[in-house]
Amino acid sequence: MKKYIISGVCVIAVILTAYFFISGQGYRYKRRVFENTPEWTKEGAPLIAHACGGLWEEKEDGSKKLLDYTNSREALINSLENGYRLIEADFKITTDGDFACTHYWPDEQEDPVSTEEWLNFKIEGKYTSMMMEDVLEILMDYPDVYLVTDLKSDHSKEEVQQEFSLLYDQVMKVTGGELLDRIIPQIYNREMYDWVKEIYPWPSLIYTLYKQDDVPNEEIIAFVREREDIPVVTMPKRRLDEGFIEELHGVGKYVYSHTWNSLKKIQELMEMGVDGFYTDSATPQKFQEKFGKS
Repeated sequence: MKKYIISGVCVIAVILTAYFFISGQGYRYKRRVFENTPEWTKEGAPLIAHACGGLWEEKEDGSKKLLDYTNSREALINSLENGYRLIEADFKITTDGDFACTHYWPDEQEDPVSTEEWLNFKIEGKYTSMMMEDVLEILMDYPDVYLVTDLKSDHSKEEVQQEFSLLYDQVMKVTGGELLDRIIPQIYNREMYDWVKEIYPWPSLIYTLYKQDDVPNEEIIAFVREREDIPVVTMPKRRLDEGFIEELHGVGKYVYSHTWNSLKKIQELMEMGVDGFYTDSATPQKFQEKFGKS
């Protein structure tokens, strides 16, 4: 009888182990620690709220639709309330020379609109549009939150420095400089590094590769190896490669990727070596419930 009980216990243990493995509950998140690791990579879930984060909208049939790229006040507040410590936002310059928080102009037109037009525009017909000043004012109430900027110019030194000078001036005007070191600019090519640093010595930059398909892995590794202020390299799905990821880890760099909403896919990528994720809907709470805290 005792033998059968032991056998039964073993069978149950095997079944439970298989269940947790299949469901992903057995995978535990473990944060890598490198020398000179910046504060914003140390705590919380390794998630960046993409375009201020997504919003769930209920449809007439009761189902829910995920709205992305709104960059709206509602999306930002929702992300902050959901515990994100890293917020990515898109900014474009209006005809008045101000930063609007947007990825697209109304009706996806190419030409910019005035500041007044933008502030009067309702995103998806209902959500509140913002200027950079609005974003900064909100973040003043969240001292542990960092802003990852997605500015659009990368073609010339003049254009890039115009945008980053405006960014610097806005942060100084609204926060008295308090938020300067909580701004994490993204750069889209290697030339931008010096152009941006001439405006202000931002403590951290993110080198994002979605416009760098023609740059070999070895050149990217050589570039970031010598720059401690680039702790993260971000890449799209098409650039993810285990060997490349391992080499970046070898020179002390974290690898982030965009844009991922499925926790199942996020687990697969973490097992591949990816450290962090831009996301519309994978909240820190859901992440930590599934993978734990590091």
